[in-house]
Amino acid sequence: MVEMKSTLAANALNLKFETEWIAKNIVKVSLNIDYSTKFRSNLMALGVSLPSNLHRAVQSRQCEFMAGRACVQMAMCLLEASNVELPQIGAHREPLWPEGYYGSISHSATCAVAIVATDEKGYFGIDRQEWLPHEIARSISPNVLCAKEYAFSTLFSNYAEFITTVFSAKESLFKAMFPSIKIYVDFFVVQLCFVDWPQGRLIFEVTQDLSCAFYKGKKVEVFFRRFVDDVETRIIDCL
Repeated sequence: MVEMKSTLAANALNLKFETEWIAKNIVKVSLNIDYSTKFRSNLMALGVSLPSNLHRAVQSRQCEFMAGRACVQMAMCLLEASNVELPQIGAHREPLWPEGYYGSISHSATCAVAIVATDEKGYFGIDRQEWLPHEIARSISPNVLCAKEYAFSTLFSNYAEFITTVFSAKESLFKAMFPSIKIYVDFFVVQLCFVDWPQGRLIFEVTQDLSCAFYKGKKVEVFFRRFVDDVETRIIDCL
C-alpha cells in the first residue's frame, strides 16, 4: 500500500531515489541496487513486500524485484497517490496496474527504474540493460535484428553498444505493446528505421498488424540514454 510518508521514510533509510518528471502526471523514478541484506531490509521497512513465489528466491533476485517495486511506490507517492496497492503480477509476469495508473518497471544489474502515469491512458515501456560483451552481442544479433537494421551499426561507437541499445529499445516496445496485444512476439515485429543521436531517439516501424494500436506501418519513438554500466530506453505513447 502506498502511503504519503514514503519520501520521508526513504530519506530516513538512506535510500537515494532519483526522479524525473516527464510530464505533470508522468514520473520516472530510479534507485541503485545494493544486494546486501541491509538494503533488502530497508526496502521492507519502506513497505515493499515480496510475492509468495519469491520468498525462496536468491537474495539478488529479491533485491532486484523489491527495488523495482520501491521505485513504483515512490512514483505513486510523488503523484500523490494514497491507499493505492502496488501492481500485482499477471499470468505472464507483467505488472497489473491499479485502476487509473499506468507504467512500466525494469532493472539492470545496478539500477531499478519505473515509469508511472496517472490519468494518462497510453502505452508505456521502459528497459534498463547492462552493456553486452562483444561476443554475446554478436551471438544474439541474428535473433534481434533483421537484415536492414544492421546498416545503423555504423552510427554507434561499437557493435556491442549498437546491439545492446536496439535490444533494450525493442524490450521497451514489447512492454508497451503487451497490454494491447496480450501475446509475446519476436524481435522482428518492429524494425529500426531512424537514429537521432542528438535527441537520443530511435524510430521503429511495426512490421505486421498486432492490434488497433500497433498496426503495420505505424512509427513509434523510443528514447535512449547511455550510462557507464548500462543503457536505458523508454517509450511513452499517450493516447
